[in-house]
Amino acid sequence: HQFLSDTQELSALLGGILSIIHPELYHQGMKMTFRNPDLIIDTLWVWGSPFTAMSLISNRHTPLHRDLLGALNSFDVVMSWGEYDNGRFDIPATGMTFRYDSGTAIFLDTRTFKHGASAVVGERFCFVLFFR
Repeated sequence: HQFLSDTQELSALLGGILSIIHPELYHQGMKMTFRNPDLIIDTLWVWGSPFTAMSLISNRHTPLHRDLLGALNSFDVVMSWGEYDNGRFDIPATGMTFRYDSGTAIFLDTRTFKHGASAVVGERFCFVLFFR
């Protein structure tokens, strides 16, 4: 509960960005979140996001992969923070590698596109919001 409270504003901001880049997915996620509030009523007070799941990754190199447990045809968001050097985020299908500096948020269909994050020097945390 405390972690959700601490990240509520960030989750809401990332949800707000989703509402701009994919309004239909945002509205669909909000409907899913509130479909059965009796099961998670305490959590809903601090869940400020249309996304239905989250993950936290700490100081980890993630090899190229697809997230096959997520929803079909949806955007997930991966955001990094911390004090580190040389962060890179690869999406080979696009032929692109992005700087993955602290505060970077990447919205991506992680089920369709292989992606990965390089190892870094320092402390990096990745906050991942997705649809399950």
